[in-house]
Amino acid sequence: MKKILALTVLAASLALSACSQTASTSGGTKQESTDGLTVTIMAPEKVPLNQETVLKVEVKQGQEPVKDAGDIQFEIWNIKNVDTAVNVVATYEDKGVYSVKNTFKEDGIYFVRTHVIARNQHIMPKQRIIAGNVSDEEIKTFEENVKKK
Repeated sequence: MKKILALTVLAASLALSACSQTASTSGGTKQESTDGLTVTIMAPEKVPLNQETVLKVEVKQGQEPVKDAGDIQFEIWNIKNVDTAVNVVATYEDKGVYSVKNTFKEDGIYFVRTHVIARNQHIMPKQRIIAGNVSDEEIKTFEENVKKK
């Protein structure tokens, strides 16, 4: 029941946000609002297990870096167990870039969603990350299931 509720809330949030999301060629995910706020996740596609990994997000309005975002958090979860999602508050680095450190402890396919609240907007791009050893078959099955939705 919790999963259905969480998925319903997530779907509603995405439907109501006036944003478009695209995968970038650098492996990150970029989401833009109708007001010119752009949020780009900068994270590797694959990460090793049990090593600290830095995940970043770049926030801009037009060409200008956003240095005063109200709140930025990274939500990280293994697709096999959404209930274990963790939220990590990001810290500001420089030039509109915010970051967190995370250690992936289990093999699997993970999602990283940033929750960026800036300039009276809430933008939530999401990116897939492969942690440790995941078979090509498991990745293929995951990608096929995503395409069906």
